[in-house]
Amino acid sequence: MKPASYRWNLASLDAVSHDVQVEHGPYSGFSQIDGSHPWKFAVPNGYIEYQARILRGSKVVYFNFALAKEMGLIPKDHPQRLNAELERELLNTFSLRILNEYDQLSGETFPPRDMKPNRYMATRYLQLQHNCKKGGTSGDGRSIWNGQFISSNGVAWDISSCGTGVTRLSPGFALEGRPIKSGDPTVSYGSGLADVDEGLTAAILSESFHRRGLLTERSLVIIENAEGRGINVRAACNLLRPSHLFLHLKQGNQLMLKRSLDFYIAKQHYNKEWPAPKDGDKYDHFLSRIARQYGEFLARLEDEYIFCWLDWDGDNMLLDGGIIDYGSIRQFGLCHHRYRYDDVDRFSTNLKEQRNKARGLVQTFVQLVEFVRTGQKRHLRSFSGNPALAEFDRAFESTRSELLLKRIGLSPTQRRLCMSRRPELVSEFEKSYRFFERRECSRGMRKVPDGINNPVIFCTRSLLKELPRLLLLEGKELGQEEFLSIMKTPFLTKTETRRSASYSMPVVRFQRCYLELLRFAHKGKPFRRALLETAMRASQHNRTGFATGDGIIHVVDFLLAKRKTVSRNEFMGLVNNFIQVQKGVPINSKLRKETRRLLAKLLEIVEKNKYTI
Repeated sequence: MKPASYRWNLASLDAVSHDVQVEHGPYSGFSQIDGSHPWKFAVPNGYIEYQARILRGSKVVYFNFALAKEMGLIPKDHPQRLNAELERELLNTFSLRILNEYDQLSGETFPPRDMKPNRYMATRYLQLQHNCKKGGTSGDGRSIWNGQFISSNGVAWDISSCGTGVTRLSPGFALEGRPIKSGDPTVSYGSGLADVDEGLTAAILSESFHRRGLLTERSLVIIENAEGRGINVRAACNLLRPSHLFLHLKQGNQLMLKRSLDFYIAKQHYNKEWPAPKDGDKYDHFLSRIARQYGEFLARLEDEYIFCWLDWDGDNMLLDGGIIDYGSIRQFGLCHHRYRYDDVDRFSTNLKEQRNKARGLVQTFVQLVEFVRTGQKRHLRSFSGNPALAEFDRAFESTRSELLLKRIGLSPTQRRLCMSRRPELVSEFEKSYRFFERRECSRGMRKVPDGINNPVIFCTRSLLKELPRLLLLEGKELGQEEFLSIMKTPFLTKTETRRSASYSMPVVRFQRCYLELLRFAHKGKPFRRALLETAMRASQHNRTGFATGDGIIHVVDFLLAKRKTVSRNEFMGLVNNFIQVQKGVPINSKLRKETRRLLAKLLEIVEKNKYTI
């Protein structure tokens, strides 16, 4: 089969078209993934290209059968088992190492059978850690884009691999100012390689987030080469980041910026992620969609206690408003809003600052669109009153309030009713809730293994889960001591406990607002029935058993240690079953006894770390 070819209309950039030749066989789809990608035609200076070779002696550690079936890479009825033919296709497609500048200068040669016929791109985008703040040196520093796969139902998927060798867009190359050998351990940010454990961490977290309805890149396959290093393959319908566009804005390149923006908009329409605008300018539609999606996304991150290091460069999130690059992601067990990651020369943003950073990204998109339209790049501050920012704020506030009412245990209809008819009551309750949710330990900021934090002391998820049940049992409002005991965590010190007098009014205010909300939402029902319905829903929406950042480290260490004692297919089954129980599904009693034992051990690890960062 000849490589799939792609035609891109560079004049209008308003459509994506493709020619895919049909080849038979259960794994014929992999032949599409050959380095071809329409970004190369749309944005000629938005990438650099490398030859690549197949790394022999590699093996597949993990394969995401569910994702591969969703994409159409394998048949829907394919068994959840890796066979020799499938592994061969995966390794020939993804077990790659680029021939970088160091390799080219050294003159090392490789067998012709190992060389891939097409070149693979490393894309250019802004990165905070580079001294050049216009993106002249930055982008995919240890990754390549394997290409674009178009499924039989016409959805275009982007696929990239991390750990394929150091490119000249890496921070290490920029700092050293010379070609770097892939795997050189002496160059900071410069080895170009990845590890199996980081790939497995991303696979578990991304699938967990995906199943909770969060937009994210997803892990397709994890490969281990002969030296024990990992190649971690990711897929999404659109892997572009805001930084891919901001690069051209910072450089003042209107033509490339317009091509990049039009490419993104066209692909969203092609994949039917966005409907074609019925009226008005496509750029107005873009700004409206982005503002709304970013507001909703940031509200979800705050509600789910997900730390994502957002900053002006737009590097650590998907342009769609989703999660990319799990090296910058942490799932907190509580609202640890003071945590900051220590990146040697700077500290990250914290959970509360993520909103304003995302708002700043939306403001930059407003500046970007005007530059595309007029060729004039006005100062960012001049767009502070743009309607897109107000739309972001509305989306954030309404989504955050709606998610809190959902956690209380209200139905969709009840949530809409409360927000439209009693917004002042919703706002008052939210203030009472945030008081407890963000109450910090009295000892102040302290060092943690990868940064600093001052932990919060209450688990308000437990409060929302248990309060309606206890109100049912007791038939009256709870006393202060019982109320606070529901939320108790290991971070609640004796010093803080002695300050019980300071909680007297907040406890009364919380219960008053809570009960008034329930009475309004369930108007016309007996109150005991209202409490019962609330308790049932609240128990579903306030789970605390997700693997935190600390917990996932121990989970992955345990999994990799057990990898030596089980077969590869059993290992992949164990990972998939753990992802399933992360969704709240009980351990399947039909699983092998040893598998159930290992899953129980993993859940013990999660439980032990459930309140950590």
